[in-house]
Amino acid sequence: LAPRLLPAALPAATGALDDKDDDVRGAAAEALLPAAHHLPDLPGFPSLLASLWGLLGRLDDPDLLTSPSNVPIMRLIARLYALPATLSVPPAGPGSTLADVVPSLFPFAVHPIVP
Repeated sequence: LAPRLLPAALPAATGALDDKDDDVRGAAAEALLPAAHHLPDLPGFPSLLASLWGLLGRLDDPDLLTSPSNVPIMRLIARLYALPATLSVPPAGPGSTLADVVPSLFPFAVHPIVP
């Protein structure tokens, strides 16, 4: 069922990841978590990855870093990169590499709430 429904749902979820409201972004990521292993097979997958990495790059406000809505986003990125198929997709568009986008994770790793 997921392979039939996801192609229609992915553009809406990817669009919601660009919403101004952090709760909408978190809900979109949360909705994609159960289907994560199907996502790399979809034509819209590169756009989804680019949206996720682009979103992290925009979260430079300390208040946004601590938002609970970021947890599903980080979980979705982790789940996607646990899949071998994800590693062959440029993370932020053609020509990009993980070395280009991984620094956007650093603010989350050094945040005071991390033990």
